[in-house]
Amino acid sequence: MENTYLDGNNRDTQDPFRGLSGKRRTHLVPLVLLGGLITSFLTLAVIYFVSRKMETDVLSIILNFLPIPSAIFGVLAGSGYAIACRMTQFRASVALIFFIFVVQIGVFIGG
Repeated sequence: MENTYLDGNNRDTQDPFRGLSGKRRTHLVPLVLLGGLITSFLTLAVIYFVSRKMETDVLSIILNFLPIPSAIFGVLAGSGYAIACRMTQFRASVALIFFIFVVQIGVFIGG
């Protein structure tokens, strides 16, 4: 039996930008990027204010040889992309994931 589902679509050959209706959903890409950028900039603001309050660079704190604060802030910064994909039921393509990676590197360097 093929990988044909109840809606008649074959998931192996289906375009990742198409929803179950068969229509392209590329109009959701800017919304996904906006969701990620919002959480990224909010995270940068939190890092800035916490660093000023503690009078140290929060991202340089190492706990037992692990950069725990950096990992936590990285997850928070990138969570907007996942939340936006989940809310819009948009499946991220490889190209979009690569673009998100490049944007997050830019946010890291810019922050």
